[in-house]
Amino acid sequence: MIFQATFALRVNGMPITNLKVRRVLRGGSYTSQNELVIFDPILGPFPLDYTFEIEMRELPDGEWSMISSDALYKKLTAFIPLENNSSARQ
Repeated sequence: MIFQATFALRVNGMPITNLKVRRVLRGGSYTSQNELVIFDPILGPFPLDYTFEIEMRELPDGEWSMISSDALYKKLTAFIPLENNSSARQ
């Protein structure tokens, strides 16, 4: 499902235009956990975690503010119908 963004993101100071929630894959099988994944044109996709500096601003003219990966996940999944959406991120 694709949604029109109502906010802008920066990760470590770089603008992010492609973000998704995906199932975690471990040992060749999908787990019940989800993760946030951003896409870098050079590095490719990689998961976000607490080690990244994530900033968000509401569009069209909000102020940039820090947000944790957990808070961003909760914000995104509030709008996305996930299977077992009972806090599958652990």
